[in-house]
Amino acid sequence: MKKVLLTIAALSGLTAAANAQYARFGVKAGGMLTTASRSDAGISNTENKFAPGLYAGGLVEFSFKSRADKFKLQAEVDYSYMTIRHQFTIAGSSYDARSRAHMVSVPVLAKYFFTPSFSLYAGPSANLNLSSSSKVTTNSTEISRSTNDEVNMFQIGAMAGLNYYIYKGFFVEARYHAILPEYYKTNPIFPDYGTIHNFQLGVGYKF
Repeated sequence: MKKVLLTIAALSGLTAAANAQYARFGVKAGGMLTTASRSDAGISNTENKFAPGLYAGGLVEFSFKSRADKFKLQAEVDYSYMTIRHQFTIAGSSYDARSRAHMVSVPVLAKYFFTPSFSLYAGPSANLNLSSSSKVTTNSTEISRSTNDEVNMFQIGAMAGLNYYIYKGFFVEARYHAILPEYYKTNPIFPDYGTIHNFQLGVGYKF
């Protein structure tokens, strides 16, 4: 089902882009905070922490009638580094667990300009896991390992945000990127995460 939805979204975006009359390119970068719920047997007192990360990428914005269109389409290719962090208790001992991932995301966003400077956008995203790892700390013991084989390589997501031009092509953005389950493949030794929530704040420039 995820692959079907991604295919439909990609074909829709390509069809719309093919009908565009104007294209504007840009770059962006910023920071983000990530959190997710966690459920696995044998743990208690689970705390879902916010963990810092970063993102950077490029975009192309399509206009269909004129450069002043209120409705536009925006496609991006973004790199992100995110950490999912939890603290919990097992048999009276406290643990701090972190799952880290390097990802490439390709969102296809429908964008509407309420004013020439202010716009809102939303759309689906396809996410590719480049590499991942986990680290668990308890007392003075730390265990780190690669989880490339345990994490799903492709994941579907959704994004919504706002964009504001502060000076000519310079802009600021705030957005929410949800990565839908499942992060890990089915494996009893790895946790089940719910939706992964990324809250992003960044700056960019459109040429």
